[in-house]
Amino acid sequence: MKYYTKSIELDPKSYETLKQRGNCYHRLRKFAEAISDFSMAIKLNPLCEESYYSRGVCRYLLDNYQLAINDFEKAKEINPQNPEYSKMINHCYLGAVLDA
Repeated sequence: MKYYTKSIELDPKSYETLKQRGNCYHRLRKFAEAISDFSMAIKLNPLCEESYYSRGVCRYLLDNYQLAINDFEKAKEINPQNPEYSKMINHCYLGAVLDA
């Protein structure tokens, strides 16, 4: 993690490094930190579908279904060919129903 952080300090506009550090935070279940990194990556590259998808997964795991749906829909808008995005949108709707 410290090497990603150092790399970001040296090149704060590297959306790829932010995305990768976000993935590390996700694996460590540090979802707030992951969401922050994915959000910064999206600001730097708004067409990075992977950042939207990964942020959506973190939000889904935090039961923030509407925000997750927004991210999955944006990823799907960028790449409509990826069936994973529609699948995750459906999971969000199911999760929202079960939590109601």
